[in-house]
Amino acid sequence: MHSTARVALPTGGNHTDTLELRDDDGNFLCFVPADASPEMVAIAYRLYGQGLNIGVRAGEAAAWAKLRHLIGAAAATEAS
Repeated sequence: MHSTARVALPTGGNHTDTLELRDDDGNFLCFVPADASPEMVAIAYRLYGQGLNIGVRAGEAAAWAKLRHLIGAAAATEAS
């Protein structure tokens, strides 16, 4: 499937009809139905990755905006 997604049996045993979807580092992402096809699990993981990347880019944009604001404020203070 060209995906690094992993599934595991749920910890605690409370979810007998689901599996845990885990990321590259083995961190829990969400539950998926135990009868989900590998293709559906791969799609879910790709959607998670897209959402993560969008969030990271939004965070980077906000950080750059804040940095530009701080640089502008510092330059204005030095000029006066």
